[in-house]
This record gives sequence, C-alpha cells and structure tokens, in this order.
Amino acid sequence: MKSFALAVAFTFAAALFAHADKVFMKDGKVWEGKVVDEKEDVIKLKVKSGTIPLKRADIDHIEKGTSALEELDVLLETLVPSNPAGYVDAARLCVDRGAGDGPTVERLANIAISLDPALCGRAQEAIGDWYFAKGNRARAAEAYLAAFTADWKSPSIKDKFLKHRDGIAEQQKTQTRRLSDSVQLAIDGRLSEAIAGLQASTNAPGASLISTYVRGYANFQAFVSDVRSRVPCKNCEGKLWTKCISCSGEGGFKCSTCGGTGVKITTVNGTVTKRVECSSCDGKGTIRCTRCKERMGQSRCSTCKGVAPKRAGVWDARGLASFKAAIDQRLDGSVPAEEQVGPKLMKLGSTTYDEAFTEDGKIVFSSGKWVKPEEKK
Repeated sequence: MKSFALAVAFTFAAALFAHADKVFMKDGKVWEGKVVDEKEDVIKLKVKSGTIPLKRADIDHIEKGTSALEELDVLLETLVPSNPAGYVDAARLCVDRGAGDGPTVERLANIAISLDPALCGRAQEAIGDWYFAKGNRARAAEAYLAAFTADWKSPSIKDKFLKHRDGIAEQQKTQTRRLSDSVQLAIDGRLSEAIAGLQASTNAPGASLISTYVRGYANFQAFVSDVRSRVPCKNCEGKLWTKCISCSGEGGFKCSTCGGTGVKITTVNGTVTKRVECSSCDGKGTIRCTRCKERMGQSRCSTCKGVAPKRAGVWDARGLASFKAAIDQRLDGSVPAEEQVGPKLMKLGSTTYDEAFTEDGKIVFSSGKWVKPEEKK
C-alpha cells in the first residue's frame, strides 16, 4: 500500500509540474511559460521575468499545458477510501503547487485522518504548510501543534512546531501589550487615542476578562462601543449639528425673483407702474433653506447623523484598573501557566480531526464535487 501511495504521488507530481505552455521556435529555441494573449501576428508569453512578445512568423508550433486546477481535479478523481495516504499526498501536492484552496486542503487532510489516524501528523503538517504559505501564521501554528502532538518524533514537524509556537506566543504577547496600553489610555481619559488599539484588540488574549472586572459590559466589544460613544464626533465636536452645507449657515437664500427686496416691480419705459409683494418669497426677500428649515442654518451632522450614541452608564475606572492588572499579570508570568499568554499544549498522541469536513460522508470526488462513495458515477 505504501509503495502504491508513493507511486501515485510521484506520478501526479510529474504531471502537475508539467503544466507550462511550450512555444517551439523555428530556430530551435523553446520558451516555457503561459500564453496570456494571442493575436494574428504575435503572441504574448508570461515567463518568470515578465511578459515577452513572440512573432508568429518565428514560431514553429505551440504546446498548451493544462492549468493547476484542471490537474487537481484529475488527481482528486483518483482518490479512494481504501488508500487514505492518497488524500494526504493530494493535500501535499496542493501545497506544493498552490492549487485549490484552504477548505480543499483541510478536507483532504481530515478525510485522511478519519480513515487512518496514523496519518494525523503528515495531514496536519500539510494544513500548516498551506496556511503558512498564505501568510496565516496563527492558523499554521494551530496545525503544527496538532501535527506535533500526533507525531512528536518527526524532526521536521517538531522543528516547525517549535518555530511557530515561539512566533505565535510572541504575537499573542504583542497583542496583549497593545490591549494593556490601550486600556491605560482609556483609564487616563485619552479615549480618542485608545480607540484604534482597543478595536484591534477585540480577540487579544485576556480581552474576554472585561466582564469579570468591569461593570456594565457583557463582552469586550460592548466596552469598545461604549468608549467610542464617549469620543465626540470630530465633525460636529459632539454637538450633533453643523453649519448647513446648502445655505452656508444663513438659513436661506436671497430670492432671485425680487432680488431680495420682497417686492416685484413692473416698469414701463423706465417708469414704475406697479409694486406688488413678491409671490416667490411672500415679500420676505429670502427663501428658507429646505435642508435646514427646522434649525435655520444648522443641519444634522453628516458623520454621526445627529444621533448621540447610547452609553453604558457610569464609567467604572476602578474596574478598568483591575482589568488592566489582570492582563499585565498574564504577561509577567505571575499567574498559573495555563492562564498565561501563549498556545496551549494538547495531550501527546492526540489524533483528533475536524469532523465538520467528514460528517456529511462525502469523501470521494466526482464530476467536480465531493460526494458519498455510493454516489460516485
């Protein structure tokens, strides 16, 4: 079975890497890349260094390669539950080629573990490698931790776990320090300065302790919302109203019919023959601004919409100080290790997997989608 799995892996590895378009020139030179544009007299070929134009008159023939996604579909069609290692090999090839997506890699890995728990280390390592390549170090660290607990004797898995464990722990400490600093700004009354740091700390380690120490907040997001409500709107300085942008705060406009006199004059040969009240402005000389007619020159702030945010109530400064102290304790190590900042270790030998990817029973691939074995055509 193992030799078969390796054979499948090597066979498809060769196929997957032979995907480039090849342009054979009449002078014997061969260009490899991706044909991105074709015209009657010239083609454009994308290569590692950029895009180059090639004249059709100089081309002998072109061999088109298949896309990585097309090749991945072919590979997925070959997977069978009787060969669990094939799913890990497919996940690994997704990582190596950058084909597919995160859910596909996770489904392949989790199906493999559900079929053979002994594959947990390799499968979780593939998930970690995928997310690390995509820049999601936090998710990669979780996968490497799961891989390490399943196969702690593997040198490569251990190395990746240790590197990312330290990295994610430092990242969490940075997040917690930012949380602590932002809470201190709030305690000091510098709310506008605290907002950005607090908003970025919603998921920081320790943020969920807010309800334990501070009155009035069910969760950290409620605290952030309350702080935001206490910061005056920059546009109206908390007054809810601003100078009307239509009439520039004048409350109205000079009547264009009577020129602001309130009287409409009729003349004949330069002689005034009739003076009547201007019907456009009712003799007032001005026409009230329809935008701010309720407050003569003032309109609701366009930023806060003229609505005062609801506040939680009394500002619990003492509770916030206790909250910050609890956060700082988790940074300086004066609380039990299991409560400190950093990733938590699982029991060695754990081969758990995410059942969300397997509970539907769709563990084989057919005609572009995952189906149950009995549904495969």
